[in-house]
Amino acid sequence: MTPDKQEQVTDERLGPADNPQEVHRLAEMWTADTPLVDEALRSVAEQQSIASSAVSPSEEIAALRAEVARLTKSAAEVAAASVRIGRTEASDALEATRNRIRKEPMAAVAIAAFLGCIWGLTR
Repeated sequence: MTPDKQEQVTDERLGPADNPQEVHRLAEMWTADTPLVDEALRSVAEQQSIASSAVSPSEEIAALRAEVARLTKSAAEVAAASVRIGRTEASDALEATRNRIRKEPMAAVAIAAFLGCIWGLTR
């Protein structure tokens, strides 16, 4: 064999373990891509505990029904509170309008006449 061929054969036979830079790169890649043994064991243990504490479908349906009932009650309370707030604001606005008319009756009459005239012209 010629020396050139000998080098090629030697280079072809060199694996990653013979090149320190390649060994370092592969080691970093291996540790970055694979979980540690403790993490893998912890994951398996968690999966087993989840599987052993699984809830039956009937229990899950009952829990969902209870949640729907709770949400329905909550929505009804919010709606009732909104109605009370709306009524309070409407009565406050009505009272404020009455007070303003009492303070300035001529301005109220002028505004009413103007609005009546506009309404009459559009009909």
